[in-house]
Order: sequence, then C-alpha cells, then structure tokens
Amino acid sequence: MYGICKLSMVPVRAEASSKSEMTTQLLFGDIYQVLSQNDDWIFIETLSDKYTGWINHLQHFELKNISSINEKAEVSVSFPFQTAFKKSTQQRQLIPFGASMYSSSTNASNTFRMDEDEFETESNNQNKLDLVSTAKLFLTSPYLWGGKSAMGIDCSGFTQVVFKSHNIQLQRDAWQQAQQGEVVDFLSLSLPGDLAFFDNDEGKITHVGILLNNAEIIHASGQVKIEKIDNYGIILMDNNQYSHKLRLIRRIIK
Repeated sequence: MYGICKLSMVPVRAEASSKSEMTTQLLFGDIYQVLSQNDDWIFIETLSDKYTGWINHLQHFELKNISSINEKAEVSVSFPFQTAFKKSTQQRQLIPFGASMYSSSTNASNTFRMDEDEFETESNNQNKLDLVSTAKLFLTSPYLWGGKSAMGIDCSGFTQVVFKSHNIQLQRDAWQQAQQGEVVDFLSLSLPGDLAFFDNDEGKITHVGILLNNAEIIHASGQVKIEKIDNYGIILMDNNQYSHKLRLIRRIIK
C-alpha cells in the first residue's frame, strides 16, 4: 500500500507516539510506502529518500492510483507557501515551498493533480532563483528538529528543500548528504552552493550548511543565518568563537 501527503505538512516520528521526537516531515505531495501499522500509527518509508518513521493514521491518505503519478513532479517555488483550491469543492489548500505538484490532465499551467483530485493554484509564477538566492529566502526561519519549512527547519531539512526546489534530490540527514557529490579538497577551492559538513568530538557528521563563498555560510542553527567560516569551522558573529568544526566540503552541482 502507498500513501500520499494531502496536508500541507505531516510530522514523521521516531516511534509510534505523539510524544516521540519528530525526525522529519512529509510535505504536500510526498509519496510513501506503508510498511506496517500499529494501532493508530503507520510505519512508512518515503519514496524520494527512503526515510522511515511513524505517522498518525488520521494523517494518512491512501494513494489509490500510483501509476498516475509522474516521477518528475513540478516543485512549488512560491515562498513560503502558495494557495491552491480543490476544483470539486473549492476547498483551500496551502502548498509549502518545496512541495510536489503532479501534472494535471489539462494543459493549464496553474492546475495540478493530487491522486484523484485536481487543484487550481492561485499563482505559480514566482521566478526561479539561483540556489544561493533560494537559500537566502529562509533567513530567520526558526530551527526545528525534523522541520522542512520556513515555519521551522533543521540543518539538513534546509539543504534538502533548497536543493529540491532546483530539482536536485538530497538524502534527509547530514551524514547521508555527506556521501553525495564530489569532495572539494580545500575551502579556498569551494564555490557558491557547495555543501559544508561538520562533525562532533566523536567524528560523526552532525551539521551541514550551504557555502555562499569561501568565507561565508548559510545554515540552520537556532535560526537560518549567515555566518563566517574558515578552515577550522563556523565562527559565531557575537563572540568570534567556533560553533561547528569543519569536516569536509562536497560539490553537488558540477
């Protein structure tokens, strides 16, 4: 059985409990496979990045016709949300930045399909920005563990959604993203849009951000912000102390 996210966002939790930590979020249009069910909770695996977790059964919608879903969906680039209306009921739906919208049976540019429902967007004509400019749209968005929207986002959710809006699929967690792309040997050789990864005292990758140049990085820590970076790590603006230790740099976009 497959499901599809028909709400703006759905929390995915580590365990089958509303008190369990949120590890990620489904955004509108995300497709997942149902692996098992435990009372009121459903264990899923997302199709895009193979991430697993539990969602509440009240927020599960069965995908009735998976063959009708195109693999290459249009990605919402209206920041932070755009409004759509279900044609059959005119029910209003908020579509978050980075959500997936699948081709409609019509050729109209402002319509899309969600399984058996068809939607019409209020507007979908925001100009697509370069990756760095897209990242800057999130400035001051609050940090939220497991979050993937401008209303709350974590470090790897931030990089994943920004890259997704440019049709580049990253894995969900920082340590997984650190295995993608090609290694950049030195910070001085980095380019805007490269990913910088940071580790803890045990050597585990725990943080990621997007380089704006070889001296600045945008990342989610407390909030999405721009800070200085050097060969050792990220430098806090208020006291010039290091907050994160640089481990490696990866280039996703060649």
